[in-house]
Amino acid sequence: MARKVWKRKKGADLNEKLSDEHQITNKQFECYFRDLETHLIEFIEASESVVCCVAWLTSQKVIKALLEKPSVLILRNESWLNKKGGLAKKTREMYGKMRASKKTFPVMGETIEEDILVCGMISHPQNMHHKFVIRLEKGKPIALWNGSFNPTTNGNQSIENATVIHNPTVAKAYASEFLAVHGISKPLKV
Repeated sequence: MARKVWKRKKGADLNEKLSDEHQITNKQFECYFRDLETHLIEFIEASESVVCCVAWLTSQKVIKALLEKPSVLILRNESWLNKKGGLAKKTREMYGKMRASKKTFPVMGETIEEDILVCGMISHPQNMHHKFVIRLEKGKPIALWNGSFNPTTNGNQSIENATVIHNPTVAKAYASEFLAVHGISKPLKV
């Protein structure tokens, strides 16, 4: 049987060609394959506070949601992040707001400052490439957002996946990884 080949025009959204009937939501986990930016924003908005390790984040909608909650964001260290002209002005301003906050909140018994950090060496293959967000309640990890999705323009148009796991034990393992990565990260220059 011949395979159907899609002719893609520049700017075409492949997700429109795919069904989301296999999406799952229940009390233990959620599996998403479409409209991931919206689901991530809903996850953040339903959280008391969040900590995040994502390789790239340029979605202003997601950054805005993070600005509304106590949060720490760790990004992969890239040269375009550290240049004045490297990001759109509005995105840089939003990153600056995260950097300017000196509020603190608890994460598994540690007190950390709201911030945006980078991890790794610029343009080096050994860099942080995580894509997870941890929901915290009173400093304790209770749920995890994880998957292939980077909240960027390209990520919104790509075929990606995300899973939300409502399990404190799993969330705690990721929170421990977050704290380890936090310990070797440095502030983003904005």
